[in-house]
Amino acid sequence: MFPNYLDGAKVKYYTKKDDFGTVDCNDGKKTLDIKHLAICSYANEQGFYLFFCDEKFNTVSDYFFDTVEECKIIAENSKENIVWIEKTNSAAEFTFEEIKTLLLKSIDEYHCEAELHIFFADNPEEYMIIIYKDHCSFQRCGSNDKKSSGEYNYKSLDELYTAAQVDDIILKRDWDKITAFNCEDFEILGFWK
Repeated sequence: MFPNYLDGAKVKYYTKKDDFGTVDCNDGKKTLDIKHLAICSYANEQGFYLFFCDEKFNTVSDYFFDTVEECKIIAENSKENIVWIEKTNSAAEFTFEEIKTLLLKSIDEYHCEAELHIFFADNPEEYMIIIYKDHCSFQRCGSNDKKSSGEYNYKSLDELYTAAQVDDIILKRDWDKITAFNCEDFEILGFWK
């Protein structure tokens, strides 16, 4: 799932995973593969950024333009016939019960401590649920603006779902504000494509 925010900028358009070339770092000592492109904007700035990202959505390089169309034209230099997907603020793609089932399956059947990243509308921060054998946790991931909150531990996912979290988040109340989920563990296990 493509995140709603990259480096604190709201994603407006993005591409599916593909090969968009490489970026030369450290005077040729290191090259990074570009797997995603995104057009993003910051709330306090005019204009748009074209982000070149690796497979984990880390921004490798970016360029600033006045319009979305300028971003798209430059992106065509990386690859022709790019299909842009508009990022919408729809309701959560999965229910809590669906997410709960996948988290429990990952730990019970595969012994995988899955890390589920969650993004909320109108909130640039990234949050994470981690499932463990005997408990689970919720936390705010670190960013430029705020430090990581550390893990808030719970005996069960149901308890985590109803508890007050960091930044006044209560998943039971705020679930419909979730705009994106990201979990590499689910992808590796074949739960998500």
